[in-house]
Amino acid sequence: MPVSRHFVWAAIACVVSLIPPPHQQGRRLSYQPTDEPLRFSVENDYLMYFVRGSDTLGQPIHTQFVEHFLIERNDGVLHLKVEAPKPDGSGVHTTVFTIDPFGEVLFVDGRSAHEVPSPRIDVLPRFPKGAVEPRVGLSWTDSANVTREEAYGASYYRTKRAYSVLRVADSMRTRIVMIRGQGQVSLRHGGWDDSTAGTVWWQEVSGPIEDTVWFDAGSGQLLASVTNIDLVGVGGGGPPAATVTMPAGIRSRHRRVRSLT
Repeated sequence: MPVSRHFVWAAIACVVSLIPPPHQQGRRLSYQPTDEPLRFSVENDYLMYFVRGSDTLGQPIHTQFVEHFLIERNDGVLHLKVEAPKPDGSGVHTTVFTIDPFGEVLFVDGRSAHEVPSPRIDVLPRFPKGAVEPRVGLSWTDSANVTREEAYGASYYRTKRAYSVLRVADSMRTRIVMIRGQGQVSLRHGGWDDSTAGTVWWQEVSGPIEDTVWFDAGSGQLLASVTNIDLVGVGGGGPPAATVTMPAGIRSRHRRVRSLT
């Protein structure tokens, strides 16, 4: 079910009304350090599935949690620390992304982004280089292509998107920019099913991706984002050299909205 844009705009309006005016209102498309951690409410509907004969293997998963972002500047780059609950509920997991001011991920926990074939390198929407001023109709393209050989087989993450600014709302405090991104994703991922027995699982899927982003160009911070993907292809399991495949796919709707509570 698509997320109502009116709901997101209403949530953003409440947040913006309480945000102190930024120290410098550059009002451009670039990320800036935060004075304190930013709190986001996150909601994710996710289904990874395999089709074997008349059976569909996989269950829909719905999660809701709170995520914290802290951006610090050091040696000319930005360090984004993301804190979120561990999937098993045993505590908090922290990931540190080194990014440039336009959202491109350079390192993930000290590991080069060129070695991370994962959607994690899309932690933030990427903007055109040069800190451009947002205006309705502004458009740009963005792509990522990361391939790596893992112990269980090849992995890759490839995306190509076309972005455009749909709306710009100015106020005394800031400038809210609504951005739409549309494109394609190709993903090959997997893992150990039983490392002792040497069996693995994997998927090789592709399909459309659509992003809607709300960005505070005054403070240089993300306000909200909604990402939808619907990927289909093939998958399999067993020994790494196994050739038996089956239809497989991933469907996901991920929503992140800034909160002050």
